[in-house]
Amino acid sequence: IAGANPSSVDDRSATRGHWQLARSSLTATRRWPDGAKLEARVGGQRSSSRSTNHVIGLNAAGEQSIDRHTEAESSEQGRSTSGKYSRPLFEAHSLSLGWDVDIRRRYEVRSVTENGVPQLPGIEGEPFRARVERAALYVQDEWEFAPQWSTYIGLRGERIASSSANSEG
Repeated sequence: IAGANPSSVDDRSATRGHWQLARSSLTATRRWPDGAKLEARVGGQRSSSRSTNHVIGLNAAGEQSIDRHTEAESSEQGRSTSGKYSRPLFEAHSLSLGWDVDIRRRYEVRSVTENGVPQLPGIEGEPFRARVERAALYVQDEWEFAPQWSTYIGLRGERIASSSANSEG
């Protein structure tokens, strides 16, 4: 941040913020007489926030040395699905196949000015967008070798992709 602030504990600060979140999910389970079971879940969420912060920094003599103002806004939304099909193989073993997919998008904009001067010229106030996708598939042998002990061995393939851009990208 431009210009070191020899501030004191007498700095004055005011912050105001708002945050909200909505989330939902639905799970379905199906069981067959042979012991096979399918569990599937879908879900989604959305959140948003907005905040402002204003700091008046005072130097050792009690005079105003810094006037910093920060504004931030963000929103995020996500969708997900996961599931697992399991079927008994033989005593204490079962075969499981499953998936897990999660997609998130985020938007954010932030600006910081100090004594009226933007702190990141060319970047200040520029919207930022990001997307993260994660998908996995697996197959495994689940083994219950004691009433309270179990383990599994299997294969899992996972793909993660992310991208981000400013308002021009």
